Amino acid sequence: MAKKTSSDSNDTGEKILRETIVQMTSETHQETVMEATALETPARAAVQGLREGAGDAREAVSGGVSAVSQTLSEVVYKGFYYLSYGVVYSALVVASLIPTDNAMGEGIQAGADAAKKSFDEYQKERAAHRDSAATVEAPADAGLATS
Repeated sequence: MAKKTSSDSNDTGEKILRETIVQMTSETHQETVMEATALETPARAAVQGLREGAGDAREAVSGGVSAVSQTLSEVVYKGFYYLSYGVVYSALVVASLIPTDNAMGEGIQAGADAAKKSFDEYQKERAAHRDSAATVEAPADAGLATS
């Protein structure tokens, strides 16, 4: 066994002191970080919660409006779908019951052709009227000179 000298005791003491200081410094640093994090975390969480809440509120409002709009759109679509189906189907059934090889059938066919022609002319007139209304020139400036 080797004899311990005072120099060895000093080195051992210094080593223990250094380890203790490093350990205390490390623990103090960790405590400081945890305290700062503990103080920051509720504030950050509150701000994040407000942001998420506002985003959720926006989504709920737009989703609610969108859902109502979509439901209304579906109701209108289905209503007009069944209305037009009923009208056209009924007309086809009635047309199929009428014989076309006699005066009554020929009169119905001629009347249907005339109605289609009249309706086409009506649509052309409306389109021409809309086009002319869209291209009406603005009135000239009354007495204003341009430089």
